[in-house]
Amino acid sequence: MTTIRNIFYSLTIAITACNASAAERPDFGLILNDDGDLSFASPDPSASEAFLRANIRGLSGSSIGTLVTSIGSGSDTLNYPTQVASPLGWRKTKHENGESFWGPRIENARAGIAAGFDPIRTAGSEAKSLGMYFLPSLRMNDSHFIFDPFNYPLTGEFWLENYDRLLIDDSPVDFRQGYENLFDFSEPEVRAYRLGVIAEAIDRYEDIIDGFELDFNRVQIFFPRNKAEENAHLMTDLVLSVRTMLNEASERQGRPMYLFVRIPPSLADSDWAGLDVRTWIREGLVDLVSPAQLMTLAQDMPIQDLIDIAKENEVLVYPSLYPRTAWRWPLDPQAPGIGPLKMARRATPEELMGAASAYYAMGANGFYLYNFYGVEQAIRPYPDWFYAFTRAISEPQALEGAPLIYFVTQTYYYDDADPSYAYKKQIPIDLENESTEITLRIGKTPNSGLFPIQNCFLRIGASGSGSAKAPAQILINGNEVDVATGSIRERSVSEMEAKRTRGAADHYWFYPLDDPSILREGENSIEISWPGNVRLTDLELGVSYHNNITKHWKREPSPINEVFQQ
Repeated sequence: MTTIRNIFYSLTIAITACNASAAERPDFGLILNDDGDLSFASPDPSASEAFLRANIRGLSGSSIGTLVTSIGSGSDTLNYPTQVASPLGWRKTKHENGESFWGPRIENARAGIAAGFDPIRTAGSEAKSLGMYFLPSLRMNDSHFIFDPFNYPLTGEFWLENYDRLLIDDSPVDFRQGYENLFDFSEPEVRAYRLGVIAEAIDRYEDIIDGFELDFNRVQIFFPRNKAEENAHLMTDLVLSVRTMLNEASERQGRPMYLFVRIPPSLADSDWAGLDVRTWIREGLVDLVSPAQLMTLAQDMPIQDLIDIAKENEVLVYPSLYPRTAWRWPLDPQAPGIGPLKMARRATPEELMGAASAYYAMGANGFYLYNFYGVEQAIRPYPDWFYAFTRAISEPQALEGAPLIYFVTQTYYYDDADPSYAYKKQIPIDLENESTEITLRIGKTPNSGLFPIQNCFLRIGASGSGSAKAPAQILINGNEVDVATGSIRERSVSEMEAKRTRGAADHYWFYPLDDPSILREGENSIEISWPGNVRLTDLELGVSYHNNITKHWKREPSPINEVFQQ
């Protein structure tokens, strides 16, 4: 029986792959994810619709080519009158009382859904009017509800009816309780439930959609401890089922339907989660893969093997970029060391462009913007920096002359635990009169561009009793940096801010690199020896250019790293 099943499975995949590959994959431009948080902005449904249309119209003139919209708040409470899952606001919970933001949000959702306002259709029709591709998305195992599942507004009725028999129970991670409350995808009823939601959404919106997205990144846990590998074929069956649904919708609509997947930040992490992404790619089940951190911007996801496999099979790779980092003092590559040390965790355009440059050098096809709906990002039109940076990362050539920050990704939300859901980060690392070697990934070498370099420097952040003393030695790809040229800035914060930003550097050391030729595209070895006890928290390379063409005509560019000599 197993042999017959495997033969049938292989034939099904082969036929599906032919259907999936029939149309050439288009240029999706930059992809922006709308997580649905702004769907019900007003108690007046007509105002909510107007706000949502203004939200999407704010993308006009940007480089966003594809809008992906979450069909739900979480996985089980959806933003339309679903007959399979639960509509948002399907029950009243204690979280709606008092000053919680849930009160007005849920009340607005109830009013909107009751009045027939459909934010997914509204977002899709507005995106299509702007010439964009549009895909609805489902978070496959969202975890927002897990710490108070019996009372949380994002808990669905299906969970409450089946929590005693369909949950993971034995969580594969130990760092925090609650993940045992997620659904176990080895259970046929769980997979059937999720497929029912997906089928309903495709059927409901197939006249305006260009495909569907499965978000396996929120979160990356689907099976009990040590059960992911043996059950990975079940998730492949699920992906195959969705691919088949889209092929059928494509035949009905007479146009291509694409399947996107958001996955953990490496193939190894996907294997750990029970996601056989290699098979999905090689068998033509998916059209676009977006590797992603859980919450923060990463410049060094280990995805070269993923990009290589995808390229061999003509599947697109769009790394996810986030507007959030770990706590640090944002760095200005054009004026390093100048200005107050105000701690923040919002990614700067220079950091986002640095990430894009590094991933383009690896062979990435484009980028997927996720969680770009914070306080400032909710302003319409978008802030000027959003339009500027999306234009700059829209293609590799557009980054020419842009100021860039390359950095080593810091650990965030227990991703340094063992076992962990994501690749282990290199920093922070504790040093006690010893040395360490860190790998810093950059895009093309700083001195290979059209414009001459204005500044090129290394910044090292550290905390601990020895962080006020300079490193004893710094080597970049075996080349020694003159530590005597370093300058230091000390963080001075209030007691309250110190608690809020714990883990951030106490001191930052700046080292101008007057010979940028020691750097190379891709991976760079940075060896640091430090006397005393320190925790290495930050490692960054800042690069800026004389990018004013008029100044070149007038022959005005100043020497490299002049700012450090003032």
